[in-house]
Amino acid sequence: MTAEAFFAAFQERFLAWAGGVESIRLILRVGSRARAVHPGDADSDLDLELFGEGIDGAAIQAWLRGHAPLWMMLERQEHHSREWLALYAGGYKVDVSISPLADLETIIGSGGLWSSQQRGYAVLLDRDRYAERLPPPAAMGISAGAVPDAAAYRETVDEFWYGAVYVAKQIKRGKLWKAKWADQMQQRSLLTMLEWQAQAIHPGGIDTWHNGDFMQEWVSADIWERLHGVFARFDAEDCWRALAASMRLFDELARQVAQAHGYVYPAQMAEAVAAYVEQGSGVGD
Repeated sequence: MTAEAFFAAFQERFLAWAGGVESIRLILRVGSRARAVHPGDADSDLDLELFGEGIDGAAIQAWLRGHAPLWMMLERQEHHSREWLALYAGGYKVDVSISPLADLETIIGSGGLWSSQQRGYAVLLDRDRYAERLPPPAAMGISAGAVPDAAAYRETVDEFWYGAVYVAKQIKRGKLWKAKWADQMQQRSLLTMLEWQAQAIHPGGIDTWHNGDFMQEWVSADIWERLHGVFARFDAEDCWRALAASMRLFDELARQVAQAHGYVYPAQMAEAVAAYVEQGSGVGD
């Protein structure tokens, strides 16, 4: 069975069942399978958001387990919402969440969609005409915080260089797993600066998506090539190499963002940290 056939059958059967559950008042399909730009592919999940009062989570779990052979199902709780992540045999993944109507009223009242809805949503069930009051999806989902204020900028700069020292110390101590763990967090600062730099050189705005999605579309060819060097193997020498590449790239990006917004880049601090790291790595020996 193809992914498209699986998800089409799932949606049809689930809606037929949900239509008889009065506590479910609204169902939205969200995520990549609801957006027009870069729509979902064969490996995309099916994401359904249910809104209502007193929705029986156990009944939803039972339905999900009975739909098709299941590899596993995870449950998540966030604020007022519960979510089930069902992974079916064949690798088909479906996420179903339930949220109270109060959350829906907040979306309508604030005019601000959830991040899962911002790029598009499809109304699959609407008993009370809520969809008529929902804000429309954004034409372009520029990353939140795409234009930093001075405090956010400096915090991101400091976090990156603090992380560089921490990663370097773990490599020196032979704690490669800890170095890789810390590097994952440090690269978040690099991603943030990549997004800010992309916005800085595109005054009209450019869509920087989420978590690096479609990055080749919004970074330059040179930066894209250099990004291939910022991740390392589980090897001390390669970790030093990747850390040096990350520092050089971050330094250039941060200087460009500072210039674009009139911020002060702490160049002396950055240069001192870079020298400290290079000294510990033996680079240049």
